[in-house]
Amino acid sequence: MKKQSLAHLRTFSLIGIGGLFLYAGFTQIIGKNSISRLQQEPLNLQVEVVQQSKGTSCGEAVIVMAYNYAYPQAPINEQEVIDYAAAHGYYTEDFPPFTSPANMVKIAQYYADDVSTGTVFSSGQGLALLTRKCNYDSLQRSTYRHKRIK
Repeated sequence: MKKQSLAHLRTFSLIGIGGLFLYAGFTQIIGKNSISRLQQEPLNLQVEVVQQSKGTSCGEAVIVMAYNYAYPQAPINEQEVIDYAAAHGYYTEDFPPFTSPANMVKIAQYYADDVSTGTVFSSGQGLALLTRKCNYDSLQRSTYRHKRIK
């Protein structure tokens, strides 16, 4: 009786582990499919639009929209971002470029832990960078998931 229980437990364990690996592989295939679709059709996200409060605060408005899309449970508003950026000299309302690309990164790093940057000169290069980043992140999550399963 005890041997039969152990055999059932082993079978159940193997089925469970196999299911986890199948799930991990399936989600990786789905992720690759959605990333490859980026090269063929536009990416449309449902993002709540922020009407920028100042003619020079477009960068801050973009950070608010991206942050609120990524973290809907803890939204921020544009004035918070403007206040933070102005206090640190990252946003200068009356002096172009108002918020430089380097300062945009600093503001983003204040609000999020995982900020990636890169330099591109065309929309095609931007798409390639985004695709590489998504593939890399997908691989990292998959590797982490497999390490946790073992």
